[in-house]
Amino acid sequence: MIHFHQVQKTVDGQHLFNDLTLFLPKPSYTLLSGGPQSGKTTLLNLIMAFDTPDQGSLRVDGLDLIGIPAGRIPFLRRQIGLIANTPALLEDRSVIENISVPLQLAGFDQDVINERLNAMLEFIGLREEQHIEVTRLTKPLRQLVSAARATIHKPPVILADEPIENIDADTADLLIQLLDQANTAGAAVLITCKTFEPYAQRVANNYQTLTLSEGSIKQYEPEQHNSN
Repeated sequence: MIHFHQVQKTVDGQHLFNDLTLFLPKPSYTLLSGGPQSGKTTLLNLIMAFDTPDQGSLRVDGLDLIGIPAGRIPFLRRQIGLIANTPALLEDRSVIENISVPLQLAGFDQDVINERLNAMLEFIGLREEQHIEVTRLTKPLRQLVSAARATIHKPPVILADEPIENIDADTADLLIQLLDQANTAGAAVLITCKTFEPYAQRVANNYQTLTLSEGSIKQYEPEQHNSN
């Protein structure tokens, strides 16, 4: 589903990735931690084809992203649900208009769109706010709208960049439940985070923990404390 092979990437003179290799099948659930300059966001940008590797290969949902034609990039991005750390919403549109965008782009029948929207608004508790412009929402609710938009069309890949940073516990719980549901339905879910703990306490599904450090991805190994 997502396959990095010996990827190298330099950004602003900083060598971020050194022969980075990663394979995430469908379905899978991955928590990826790393420091502020580790390259977590750059890794997501590569998957979204906002940027390209300097060397190596990268495939997402069967598409080779090295030299991908510009005309294929919109199709790729429709296969990915993205929850950014700072939600990129349509500011002049309502809650329901924002959430419905992926369904409209995918060409779903209006009956299906209405059914999914009703179910989603009920689940996230924003039925009464559905016609409010998103500019009037608090940051936690804006993030929840972003998560709803990213998952409502059931994409095969979902990326979440530190999605519950600085939001309240109840909203964080709802957002993670959306990701759990997407994974249960078969998606490859990749969450970047500073630390695992806030996510590990909430994720209900089986998941793996990885760290991005010194240009490569490693299996997370908790520190061992000597009890003597």
